[in-house]
Amino acid sequence: MRAVITRKMVVANDAGSPVQFHPSTADKPFETISDGVFSRLRRAGAAAPYTGEVGAPVPDADVGQGPGVDLDKMTKAELIAHAETEGITVDPSATKAVILAAIKSA
Repeated sequence: MRAVITRKMVVANDAGSPVQFHPSTADKPFETISDGVFSRLRRAGAAAPYTGEVGAPVPDADVGQGPGVDLDKMTKAELIAHAETEGITVDPSATKAVILAAIKSA
């Protein structure tokens, strides 16, 4: 599928390897990604469906770092990637609960 990337984010691809995405630009308005990768990016508030209009505003109000980012629904790998993107230091060997608490307290 085609997706607009709204902010820098690292998520796992379908094979489980980390992939870094950068915000879409006028020169590259969308990324072609799998539904699974889109789901991970969207849960992290970093993607929206591509509407076909270059420069069009992102249609979803919940995209970004605001209240639409549901940390509780992220996997441990997504939380680690989110922390890295936000500049929050976490121990990758810690439990998901510890990582989640560290992100929420930052």
